[in-house]
Amino acid sequence: MFNSNAYYILGLPTSSSLKLINKRSKDIINRLKIDDLPTYDLDFPDVNKFRNEASVKKAHQSLIHPKSKLVEYFLWFQLNGYSNQEFMDAVKSGSIQKAAEHINMIINQERSDHLLNKKNLAILYIYQLSQTKDEVLLKKSLSLWKEIISSNDFWKIFIRCYKKDDDLSTTDDIISNFKTNAISSIADAYTELKEKHEDNTFIKNFSETFGVKGSKTEKKVLSPIYHNLNEAVEKLESMNISEDGVYDDDEKETINNLFEKIKEGCSKLKEIGLYEDSQSKSLRDRAVTGIRTVVLDIHNNLADMESAHSMMQFALKICGTESHRKKIEDEIRVIEKNKDDALILTPIENLFASKKYDEAIMLIDKKTIECSTDLELIKQLQNDKKAIIAAKATIMYTEGRNFLDKGKMKKAKPILEKMQEMLMGNIELFDINKETLIGIKNDIIEFMPKLNENNIDEIDNFRDHYVKLAKEKYEGEHEHAILL
Repeated sequence: MFNSNAYYILGLPTSSSLKLINKRSKDIINRLKIDDLPTYDLDFPDVNKFRNEASVKKAHQSLIHPKSKLVEYFLWFQLNGYSNQEFMDAVKSGSIQKAAEHINMIINQERSDHLLNKKNLAILYIYQLSQTKDEVLLKKSLSLWKEIISSNDFWKIFIRCYKKDDDLSTTDDIISNFKTNAISSIADAYTELKEKHEDNTFIKNFSETFGVKGSKTEKKVLSPIYHNLNEAVEKLESMNISEDGVYDDDEKETINNLFEKIKEGCSKLKEIGLYEDSQSKSLRDRAVTGIRTVVLDIHNNLADMESAHSMMQFALKICGTESHRKKIEDEIRVIEKNKDDALILTPIENLFASKKYDEAIMLIDKKTIECSTDLELIKQLQNDKKAIIAAKATIMYTEGRNFLDKGKMKKAKPILEKMQEMLMGNIELFDINKETLIGIKNDIIEFMPKLNENNIDEIDNFRDHYVKLAKEKYEGEHEHAILL
């Protein structure tokens, strides 16, 4: 801000007329062309490092347009009201502290323009901060700016002075709009200090003091952070880990790298004090949504609850809004519940897969008693038991039917009776009414004596009738096999 201010470049006071501004700009450019570095009464010691044809033209343009002139005017010393010479002598001699003491002396006199002088002091502090980092001075400067821009008395005297010095016919609307957005111009000054010293303290302290950010902060500081965060989130959202049925090492490395990028972006937002900014919160929530997409994939499709839980814990740390936080907390509880349930269900599933049906059923019955208050788990245990009973019944039926087909009735009968006993003893697991089964059994008992060698084919029709009914109501369900 300081080294690029139009009045600084041209060595002019804020009271300069358009005629003087035009004349000074031409004079500097003409002298620069012949390598004759000009000096003026209001020049700062280091101005010639920044005074060149391009900066002079830019300064001139800034002071001939109302909107840009207002910004330059606001962010420069308004020296009318006390000795310009004494102030500038201190500045030129390199005694910035003496210049600050001079302004403080004027402020303490409590003259009508003391608020303008507080602005002068705040600007001088920015000049000092451009030379060296000083956190105490930084906080002093921010405190001054906060007092100034929130003071109606300041704005009254500032606008009155500006209109007195203005010869561009600046409208009240332009002035009012500038007043509303003045904080953004101040923010940009501290962004420049951050860039000069490569220290986020300037932006962080400004953000903590005012809770806003300037356009330069948006463009030069936030935009790169937001870009990297968005890029990481988009890559997360595009991943389809379960597509090949495996969460492999390459995918894990990719996920870890993306998480590191997100973590790095969040850390940078904290460093500059904009972690709780509304735009930052929105982006953090988007990152959480991207993580959640991956979690749902590996949890639901790959049953990788450990990885899912770890990812959700990370997501919880970066939530931007309370609604997202609550949602993630709820889902973490679900995953933790599933992890606990898996300790019970996995051994049962392993026994089932090994066709150790009786052991699996015994374990289910034991866990059903132990976990009787966990209705959700009980439901899953009963579903597993239902599947195991159906699988065992199918094997017993196949074995018994094979004996029947070979005419070995005595071997078939105990197997099928045992199957029937098992099914009837667990009928409550299935969506079949016990009375319905008894009715079917009675129909069979009533039908069998009617069979003879002349109508033996009727047995197929009789069976087909119930096969059709079973298919219509239960096709694809365990109940279908049970009825058959």
